[in-house]
Amino acid sequence: MPSKTYGPPDVVRAVLDHPHIEGYLDGDTFPRFKLWTSGKIEMGNGSSAPSTVLSASGSTGGFDRLIKVKKVALANVDTAGGVFAFSPGVACFVERVVVNRTTASSGACTIDIGIAANATTLNDTLMDGLNANATAGISDNINDAGTNGKARQLMSATQYVTASVASGASAGLVGFAYIHYVEL
Repeated sequence: MPSKTYGPPDVVRAVLDHPHIEGYLDGDTFPRFKLWTSGKIEMGNGSSAPSTVLSASGSTGGFDRLIKVKKVALANVDTAGGVFAFSPGVACFVERVVVNRTTASSGACTIDIGIAANATTLNDTLMDGLNANATAGISDNINDAGTNGKARQLMSATQYVTASVASGASAGLVGFAYIHYVEL
């Protein structure tokens, strides 16, 4: 099967015009993969027909929930919930919060991150005492939870994930948090 290179406009057209996209390598008789617009994914080896490995309907190794990731900017606001506050508006569990500090705070600063009743309440149930003045880098609630932080937390539809300055000042802090959650 001859191979064809797709650029971004061609890929969009292919998705709109066809129920799936196939991937081949030179010399393949059958596709290596098929990505269906229905959510089904088929994988193969190029020498035999691909088989379904994931299906949105749950029929073959299926799934009905995806891990969603929300990217939020870190703010230099020293009040409760001031660094960031996010609510997906649905009952879920937060399984991970990754903080990418591209620039550390200019002075001493610790941040608490947790599940709170509203957007302006400090909570430390995911990360407790994250050093925002440390060298720029990545921290998360799995490896850097602190004393009160936990790996996972349930969250109602009305609650928020908040990041708050627990001590010091956040001036100079630049970066993003990536909140990983799964709807219940």
